[in-house]
Amino acid sequence: MHNRKAGIAFLALGAVLIISALLLLRSNTLQDRQAGEYSLDALDGIQAAIEENSSVASPQAQESPEPTEDPEDESDEMKTVTIDGNDYIGYLTIPELELVLPVISDWGWDYNRLQVAPCRQQGSVKTDDIVIAAHNYDSHFGKLKDLSLGDSLSFTDVMGKCVRYELKKLETVDPHKVDYVLDSGYDLVLYTCTYGGEFRVVAFFDRAEDTAKK
Repeated sequence: MHNRKAGIAFLALGAVLIISALLLLRSNTLQDRQAGEYSLDALDGIQAAIEENSSVASPQAQESPEPTEDPEDESDEMKTVTIDGNDYIGYLTIPELELVLPVISDWGWDYNRLQVAPCRQQGSVKTDDIVIAAHNYDSHFGKLKDLSLGDSLSFTDVMGKCVRYELKKLETVDPHKVDYVLDSGYDLVLYTCTYGGEFRVVAFFDRAEDTAKK
């Protein structure tokens, strides 16, 4: 009788664990899908801003054949466009993963923003030290680990300027190696958590030769 009760309890516990796992999987799937929808909406807004910025700049270029300096271009800070309360600096295009992702200007230590889109943690494209974090949703950086050395991606800012990068190093590191990620010396760093959050998948990029600074 004792063994029978123990067996029933074991089966009940197993059923609870299976149901919990299924509910967690369903929740993650819904969050992933929602994150993808947020990204698409933000992309529309960013691309509209790029078209508007281009149409404003074109007449000026036609009227003045001589190049003019924009004081704001001297700044290392990147321009932004606000969409649904979030400031975006542009978008990433990752052909190998079939992803086009908007990038929020600053996560401000608010992890809720990471549920919307990848977020810049620090740095700038202008100073070649930008670090971008995202959740491990398949619609965000969940497939980062599938990249191979030499793969390329591009970043397009809200003014329409595009910079291409090549993957130089891909590692899985301890989450406590913060300086290793933030002060890597690479031009662009993307990272996300592994499932369970035990480690970080980190991709280190440098500018491709055709967009390297002279």
